[in-house]
Amino acid sequence: MALTLAEILDLDVIRHGEPEIVAGHANLARPVRWVHISEQADIASFLKGGEMLLMTGIGLGADPQAHRRFIGQLDEAGVSGVLIRLGAAFDELPPALIGEAERRGLPLVALHRRIGYMEVTEQVHRAIVSRQLELLAKAEQIRRDFTDMVLRGVSLPRVLQRLAVITRCPIVLEDAAHQVVELDPQGLEPGEVLALWERHSRAGHRGSDGTVRRQDGDPGCAWLSISIRGEDWGRLHALAIGRVLDDIDLLALDRAAASIGVMLLAERDWRSAADAARGALISDILNERYRDAREFFRRARSLGIEFGDRQLAAIVVDPVGLAEQASAEAFTEEFRHQIRRRLLAEVRAAVADAGSVSLSALDGDRVLAIIGSPRGPDARAMLSGIGHDVCERIGRLGGVRLAPVVGVSDATTAPGLRRAIEQAADATRFGRAIPEPGVHHFADLGVFHLLLPLAQGPHLASYVESELGPLLAHDSAAAQPLLPTLRCYLEHGGRPSAAAAALHIQRRTLYHRLARLARLLGRDLDAAEVRLRLLVALRGLDLLRRQRG
Repeated sequence: MALTLAEILDLDVIRHGEPEIVAGHANLARPVRWVHISEQADIASFLKGGEMLLMTGIGLGADPQAHRRFIGQLDEAGVSGVLIRLGAAFDELPPALIGEAERRGLPLVALHRRIGYMEVTEQVHRAIVSRQLELLAKAEQIRRDFTDMVLRGVSLPRVLQRLAVITRCPIVLEDAAHQVVELDPQGLEPGEVLALWERHSRAGHRGSDGTVRRQDGDPGCAWLSISIRGEDWGRLHALAIGRVLDDIDLLALDRAAASIGVMLLAERDWRSAADAARGALISDILNERYRDAREFFRRARSLGIEFGDRQLAAIVVDPVGLAEQASAEAFTEEFRHQIRRRLLAEVRAAVADAGSVSLSALDGDRVLAIIGSPRGPDARAMLSGIGHDVCERIGRLGGVRLAPVVGVSDATTAPGLRRAIEQAADATRFGRAIPEPGVHHFADLGVFHLLLPLAQGPHLASYVESELGPLLAHDSAAAQPLLPTLRCYLEHGGRPSAAAAALHIQRRTLYHRLARLARLLGRDLDAAEVRLRLLVALRGLDLLRRQRG
């Protein structure tokens, strides 16, 4: 934090001059950038802001109007404070100077004893430079801390925890729909912080361009937006509960936000050298770097995998809980890789036991596999059996507690393998989002397979906010939330009688609530298209909330 006027007035060299604060008592915390000595009445035009001005008042004359103009010009120039030594021009400071300074809140100090102004500038400048060096050292350490976290691949909660320790404030990371993604309460109860957050999150917070901003309120905060590939992903907040955030806090917030942005973009992949060829083929499938089906089958055969005329499908196995447990228990990378290798081995064993063949490889913690199953009407049942067998095998692994999710694609051909892997990944993400361990088929997702890709970026959150934002803001502070009424009405196809019966209320009560909803949302709830839009937004809200736990 910069050196303040109050700290400078407490220096021995200033105290020797018997300073008397005659105006601007409330603004002594103003930072001082530099000290300037001048007797010019027009000195304001040469100042850049943040200066502490030293003078005797000889050049000010006796005109009260000129005194007021002089103070006004200094205030507009951003001067931090004015110190005038008595005895040369004034035995006491003129009322016009004091009155105008008090009106503007500009600190004005009378020095009753003679002191050397050159000595003052020397000591103050030394203190300012010393403070700046101290801040630079702290800033460099903070930069190193967060850079090291990114390079070591620590978890998102650990980054928020470090920021909370530096700022001594609760930290909240939210997405574009004001849903809390991560929270570090910094010694407070999470419920207490979230109660404050309900009121705080929707107030203000306008205009961030990637720079740290301050938001007044109870509590206030410092915050900035996080953009991913040019689009608003969310915001990072430091809630100023019981303290004032200083320059170091703001710098730490900025560095943490940059690290979080990098982490959100990062794609981590620890492939085993022994499976490099299989992993390369799957990578080429995902990037469509093979010419045709014949090339795919030829490369598969060169790896000892004979698909023949089998029916193809993809599965993705996600060992839910591995990343969190590895972070909490500080797994070494070697141990974590051993677990991944065991996961891959169990998937291959389950496929082999089912009489199928597979091309499988690691993708980070996940296992991606292309399954070749015998053709027939029971192909889906066989894939489900493989998935359940994989879950049971992983559940029996020692040294780790996992809740695996297996995603299964539709049947496909070689040209459609990329899409099949994407389908299986969508089914897996759905299983994580619910959350529900076990096997999930892409064919069963319904509208969620449209919403899941949007939920990975800012699009779904932005859509939910645009459709439901006023209602969510109302319900965050309302004793009688209206969201359940809207949900019931939409899920009963917009039929008031059915909705009222399901809610156990009279129809006139339902009509009253629907009218309030229409006013809040600015929508005609009788319109079929409006009901469809709102129902999709509700499904999106459910998905986002489930993803955030």
